[in-house]
Amino acid sequence: MANKIEAPSFDDIVFEKRNKEYGAYMLRKKYPRTLAIAFMVGAVALCAAIITPYINAVKVQKEGVKVEEKVVEVIMETFDTPTEQVAAPPPPPPEAPVEAVTQQAKYVPPVVVDSVSPEDEAQFMTASEIAETFVDEEVEEVIEVVEVQADEIMEDVEAEPEPFITVEEMPSGGKGVKVTAVI
Repeated sequence: MANKIEAPSFDDIVFEKRNKEYGAYMLRKKYPRTLAIAFMVGAVALCAAIITPYINAVKVQKEGVKVEEKVVEVIMETFDTPTEQVAAPPPPPPEAPVEAVTQQAKYVPPVVVDSVSPEDEAQFMTASEIAETFVDEEVEEVIEVVEVQADEIMEDVEAEPEPFITVEEMPSGGKGVKVTAVI
């Protein structure tokens, strides 16, 4: 039994062909120890929180030390009872009952009425009717001459900005490239 072969741990299998130096391998190796320490610290803190008040109560009981209670005495010698009695406000008047609807409309079945007359129906035109109806006519152009003063034209038209020929700020880091833009 001295030749017992140990199987590799899960972490050794996972990190077999990977870098074990960057920290994840060590964190996984130390995790059970860290978990045990955290459990012990939590258990000690919980026990201290429970036992400390108990020890204080036993200590006070043994020593016979009594906790002094503050007693405040209130004397109401000058208190006068009111002589007036305040009456409650009268209840609001009851609302008038809503009259119930005594008549109900009877169900009247819908009546089918032929409201579309044959004259109103859409009729499609044939090609021969279209040719007869629409005749090509010459269009007469009417041109009106409107006189506008020069001041009115100048107000309406704004001067167009000139297009950039070169860029104001040249690009940096290039190999002697000159950028020009023409719009």
